[in-house]
Amino acid sequence: MIKTRKLYKIRYSQNGTDFIMGCPICDFEYNHIENIETQESDDYSTEFGDIFRGSATIMTMTCEEGHDYRIVFGNHKGWLYLFAIEGH
Repeated sequence: MIKTRKLYKIRYSQNGTDFIMGCPICDFEYNHIENIETQESDDYSTEFGDIFRGSATIMTMTCEEGHDYRIVFGNHKGWLYLFAIEGH
C-alpha cells in the first residue's frame, strides 16, 4: 500500500531586505527550529523513502500559531528535494 502524505511548499515573504520564512501550513512568520537530524541512505530506507531515494536532513519546526512541521532536504545523485510535512 502506498502512503499518501500532504507535502507543503516552503514559502517566504520579503520585509525590507529580509526574507522571512512562513509556516507552510498557515503562513505565519514566527517559527522556531526545534531539532535538526540527518538520515543517511543510498536507497529508499529513510522515513521519506516513499517520496525520494537517498539521504535526508530534517528540521523539526513549530510556528507560534501552534503548528508542528518538518522541513525536509532530500538528496540523491545531485537532485535536491525540498518540502515541508505536517507533524513531528
